[in-house]
Amino acid sequence: MQVGRDTYPYISPQAVRCWLRDSLPADEPVSSVIREGKGKKQQAYTNGRPDLYADDDLFGYMVAVKGSDSSCRRDTVLATGTFVSVTPQRPPLRMNPPPSRPW
Repeated sequence: MQVGRDTYPYISPQAVRCWLRDSLPADEPVSSVIREGKGKKQQAYTNGRPDLYADDDLFGYMVAVKGSDSSCRRDTVLATGTFVSVTPQRPPLRMNPPPSRPW
């Protein structure tokens, strides 16, 4: 992210949620992610069972019924935004590698 002359590293909310989901304990059952469609019409969703899966409970879910105007939707308990560095990124003080030592 560029602010004036400074560059601030950032992490997207999607990357943070993905990292958190992948960081759940190995013995914790996770809801499978179902992907449908192609290109801009691609959608990913889970089973939508917060009573069985911790990731559905933490990150929310949406189950849509095809041909129905109503859907079962729940907001996420763990909302994430963009993570932005507190300080700007600075280039290293020494741009060239140190000379090799003869010993």
